Amino acid sequence: MNPRCITIEDILDGVQKAVHSLPVGMAEEGRQGNLGIIKSSSKPRHNMRLEREALRNLKKNTDLTIIPAEKGNATVIINTVDYK
Repeated sequence: MNPRCITIEDILDGVQKAVHSLPVGMAEEGRQGNLGIIKSSSKPRHNMRLEREALRNLKKNTDLTIIPAEKGNATVIINTVDYK
């Protein structure tokens, strides 16, 4: 599962590990370059908004029952009346 957000500290830790073996001048240049990129970046837009909304609507619908299938890694959506 992908993380919902990556902290700046995680990115900087990765950069620190990557530039550890470089000469001091190049390492500092790499750190400053990455810091500039981080400061100028913007938060990405959610690209799954419609899918999440559809799932919320299915969960709210009391006429439907959502259950895991008996075989395989699947999900079954069935009318609640038929399920009972």
